[in-house]
Amino acid sequence: MGLLFVFINAIQSTGSALPALILSVSRQGIIYLPVLFLFRNIFDSARMLAAAQPITDYLSTALAIILFVFTYRKYFPKSAELQPD
Repeated sequence: MGLLFVFINAIQSTGSALPALILSVSRQGIIYLPVLFLFRNIFDSARMLAAAQPITDYLSTALAIILFVFTYRKYFPKSAELQPD
């Protein structure tokens, strides 16, 4: 989960406010609530409801990696000098 916060801070430092906001809200809202309701309907046990938080952390970290790659490519494009002719 520490990796998630590193990616949030890295994206914030590039000035990309919207992706950083999405990541900040995703861990406890955008991803957690649907996973919680899904697990409640599928498994219907307290143990699996408790597993919803770690699953959410992994999904949020995956989303952070994807958004970081897009942000990195936007701010650090490949230079024309490095591409072969």
